[in-house]
Amino acid sequence: MEHEAAAAQHNEHPPTTIRQYVMIGLILTVLTVIELWLSYSGLPHGPLIAALLFFSAVKFVIVVALFMHLRFDHPLFRRMFAFGFVLAAILLVALLGLFWGDHASTDLVGGIPEGAVVAGHGDSEEGEAEGEGEPAGDPAAGMVQGIPVAEFFQANCVACHGPNREGVTGLGLPLLPSVLDQPDEFYHDTIANGRTGTAMPSWTATKGLTDADIDALVQFIKHVEP
Repeated sequence: MEHEAAAAQHNEHPPTTIRQYVMIGLILTVLTVIELWLSYSGLPHGPLIAALLFFSAVKFVIVVALFMHLRFDHPLFRRMFAFGFVLAAILLVALLGLFWGDHASTDLVGGIPEGAVVAGHGDSEEGEAEGEGEPAGDPAAGMVQGIPVAEFFQANCVACHGPNREGVTGLGLPLLPSVLDQPDEFYHDTIANGRTGTAMPSWTATKGLTDADIDALVQFIKHVEP
């Protein structure tokens, strides 16, 4: 009897109209646009991840509650869903906290680790002093993900570093050969892993750049004038 009563209660809810479905779709679209904007807004990693998680949770609840009609179901199902949702959120936050420290171990002064002395790719300090600034081949002819390195830079890096690599205040430092005096390894690590507390993301994580791609970018910014 209880099951039949619950089924009858479920069938009594007013049907969702086409207009309501359209409105829900528009809301989900707006939330997705906001997420995309946040991804390219240059927010620090912490607030960015928190904001994206919030909007994703809102979209998830809307889909489950309205499209899947959970809000009209038996209260037991809503409690089961709420318990699982909270448990998943706690697990996600715990995982973020566990791995967050891996990206926060570098103290930056103007985007450069304070007192950093980094050796090149397997080179000794003496070899670095002799060979630094002598790239193999033509740095301007490098390729990144199958396209010329200059085209890749224009398509992906000018928003933060400027079309002439002069830098953008509050976003990215200048990337001119005259000011890039750190070893190649430093710039390779910056591109690969990003810099915590700045707008610089991990290009290995976001774009899947390989070591060869990153090396081409490093040689381009260090040895090719804009």
